[in-house]
Amino acid sequence: MHDVKDLPKNTRVMAPLGDVLYPGIVVESPANEPLDEGMIRVEFTPPVKAEPPFGSIDAITCPVNRVTAGWF
Repeated sequence: MHDVKDLPKNTRVMAPLGDVLYPGIVVESPANEPLDEGMIRVEFTPPVKAEPPFGSIDAITCPVNRVTAGWF
């Protein structure tokens, strides 16, 4: 398994929403949302369906130690 601290952009990961992991890809954080130390931005692939009024969750910023490298 990869060391999640060194994940390059476009790496496939499983990221948490609550207690469930969803597939996503590591992406750059928007310029107006700088990341703190130890944080990572993941874009879900496909977006996760959510209750109205949201419709879907496209991306999440979370601690890097909460993601798992690869998809399963």
